[in-house]
Amino acid sequence: MIFYTCITNGYDSVPDAYVEEGCRYVLFHDGSIPTTKGPWEYVHLDDLNVELPDCPVRKSYVIKHEPHIYFTQSSDLTVWVDAAYNITRDLVEYSRKVFRHPHSFVVLQEHPDPRSLLEEFNKLYAEGFSDSLEITRMSERMLAGYDPYPKKDYKQTINCVVWRHNFQENRQWNRAWARWYRRGVNRDQIASALAEYETGLTALRVPMQVSLDNTNRVKKYEESYNIDRPTNKQITDFQNKLVKIWDSDITSAMMKAAVPTLPHEFGERIKHNQLNVYTCITNDYDIPQSFYFDPDVNYWIFHDGKLSVPDSQKMSGSWKYIDVSHLGIDNPRELAFYVKANAHEFFPPNSYTVWVDGCFDHSYDFIERSLGCFPFSVLRHGGEFSYYDELLEGFTCAFYRYNTAVNYTKYLASAGYDFLKYSSPQCSVVWRQLTPEVIEFNKKWYEEGYLNRDTIPFDAAMQFTGVTPRFYDNRDDCGIQFGFNNKKGRIKKHEQLGDLEQYKKVDQFLMEIDRETGYEAKLFCKYKLHEFYMKYYGIGGSLGLSFNTYPYQEGVRVDKRFVVIYTCITNGHDVIPDKNYYDPEIRYVCFHDGTIDTTKGPWEYIKLDLDIDCPRDLAFYPKCNPHEFFEKGTYTVWVDGCFKHTREFVEKSLYSFPFTTLRNISKFSYYDELLEGFTCAFFPYEGGIEITEALSATKYKFNKYSSPQCSIVWRYLYDETIEFNEQWYNWSKKGINRDSIPFDAAVQLTGTKPLYYENRSDSGIKMGFQHKVGRVKKHPQYGDKKQYTKVDQFIKDLEKITKLKPLLYIKYKFHEFYMKHYDII
Repeated sequence: MIFYTCITNGYDSVPDAYVEEGCRYVLFHDGSIPTTKGPWEYVHLDDLNVELPDCPVRKSYVIKHEPHIYFTQSSDLTVWVDAAYNITRDLVEYSRKVFRHPHSFVVLQEHPDPRSLLEEFNKLYAEGFSDSLEITRMSERMLAGYDPYPKKDYKQTINCVVWRHNFQENRQWNRAWARWYRRGVNRDQIASALAEYETGLTALRVPMQVSLDNTNRVKKYEESYNIDRPTNKQITDFQNKLVKIWDSDITSAMMKAAVPTLPHEFGERIKHNQLNVYTCITNDYDIPQSFYFDPDVNYWIFHDGKLSVPDSQKMSGSWKYIDVSHLGIDNPRELAFYVKANAHEFFPPNSYTVWVDGCFDHSYDFIERSLGCFPFSVLRHGGEFSYYDELLEGFTCAFYRYNTAVNYTKYLASAGYDFLKYSSPQCSVVWRQLTPEVIEFNKKWYEEGYLNRDTIPFDAAMQFTGVTPRFYDNRDDCGIQFGFNNKKGRIKKHEQLGDLEQYKKVDQFLMEIDRETGYEAKLFCKYKLHEFYMKYYGIGGSLGLSFNTYPYQEGVRVDKRFVVIYTCITNGHDVIPDKNYYDPEIRYVCFHDGTIDTTKGPWEYIKLDLDIDCPRDLAFYPKCNPHEFFEKGTYTVWVDGCFKHTREFVEKSLYSFPFTTLRNISKFSYYDELLEGFTCAFFPYEGGIEITEALSATKYKFNKYSSPQCSIVWRYLYDETIEFNEQWYNWSKKGINRDSIPFDAAVQLTGTKPLYYENRSDSGIKMGFQHKVGRVKKHPQYGDKKQYTKVDQFIKDLEKITKLKPLLYIKYKFHEFYMKHYDII
């Protein structure tokens, strides 16, 4: 077997290779690397006597695609391995097995996250790897002639490892792969699929054999290739072109769903003096904003004649005040909605209008972006509600009556409304040019306003008129900050026309809604009880109803000058993400052991000098004990180093004190938490027993395990949190090298009560395995990788100590995803 690779432009460091007798190891290069490390034979690309492209990436692929240029014997068995990956003993042994397979002429790896052909083209364009012309021309070639390529046949591979014989059939396949790559996009998965189709030699598929988490990559892709990322509008225009070439199908909808829309990129920009920003305030529901005004924009407040704004403010401000009490609508909410929906009754045809709920502050960005949002745009709700979710929010908060919601759903069903296509609008801001089509929409929106909430009627008007807005998928992208805490001018609460006790009938309610929709609530309902708003509207609290918490809606905003966001990285475990958002008024501190790049971002890098050998334990010390590094009275935010910070995270953090963390999305029991670490061999069998026995000797209640996820921890440093920190650290030394059970032990035994983000990504940082964008290495494994085979005995031993029945408290006996990731199974 011949293992070979290529490095150009110093893109990777020279990989390690497990040496086995009878194997060759050949490294092609352009002179950009040292050529002394064994066991490699080094071959300069200039010695190949073939024409090489200028682009370093494409240059390195010449020998990847056509190994027969250099390896000329028909008996040669070649294994290409991207230089980013070391050649391990496991890979060598697996390669021997591969070549014993009767169909091993060409062997490719299955892609762990496969995309359709059009989705792959879209990704290449959206991420700047290839331009529209390259992709268009390649598509046209694929469809030309008597035998066009059928896109349904595309089965995506990941070509970082490629096994091939060197027969004549293989060489034809190689040439086809190289030819399609030279003439096409700058990634070679599509080209390999075309080589299969053109030659009839179909590659054998095998699972991934390298880990994408641990690489020898030295440079960014941009340093070897010109990356030109398009705007969202350009992406959408490109998608339309691509769909026309290939014919529209479901993949086009999937492509578009992956692109967050920014309406201001799509509309024809109007002049400032054409813009009419308006709101309507009745019953003194809001205080109108005065945070930002553009001198050339028209601002209108419609009201019911009872607006408590001093005459001096009316005279000095930019708002023009219009009394609409003459309309004869007594209900304040209905009067405000009449003005909101029927903009055409108050502004001339073709006017450019923007409704904004009166409680939100405007900004320069909001006005500038509004100029490009016409003819019709709206926000997408941050919760991405289904029809069921939207209806339940109003029902559980008693905004409308039980029968009202059921009857409205019955009406919608009879009218042909598609409940599964609910678009989850948030109508706090609506941009409309008053064209005939939009005026028709307005009238239908008002006509559908049977509920005293405007979102479902808005969506119904969309479906019944066919008039569809563009959406801000991230509502804050419009230039206004949304969310409960940003309703700065809100004085009063939404009217409640339903019974405050009707939430108790929610299961019966859903059964009736199911009958009308023809669907099952359990499949489409993410939020059965809307606990935060129920609590805010005085529902269920006296009955001991358990509420999810949104800590940023509970706390008081703190001064940025006293906030420290910090992390600790040891043993090169993480790299700080390139696209972090940093607030210039906040202090950022990164503790480390000298193994990381200390030039990134505004971080204050502090090298630790502690007598702790284990890198994991060293990193945990400042995580657990911020009081030893920062003054009492500091607001500290620990964040694992691999996650990408956002502006939303910073803003929510300011409200998340004195003490908050995340809830694990899986809501683990004590057993589940311990079994994750045990089955992944993070700690030995005895370690799990040790901490359990130690806890059993205290007042700790195993059945009250709170399932924390300590990727982010907000703490105000005062006596109680310092006591908590010390207990957390002490329990972390009891048998296991995971911090969640010690955290819960400290919570229970000190009586300190943190708030929890029940949906961890509500913190403003996207959580989950795929969002650990800076994670380079894996958690240390101090247990036996075969100990999972003793899991039943382990559970029995735990049951003797905890007295908890496993049948009742174990949801996840084996944690297969992480067991695979950690090479257990």
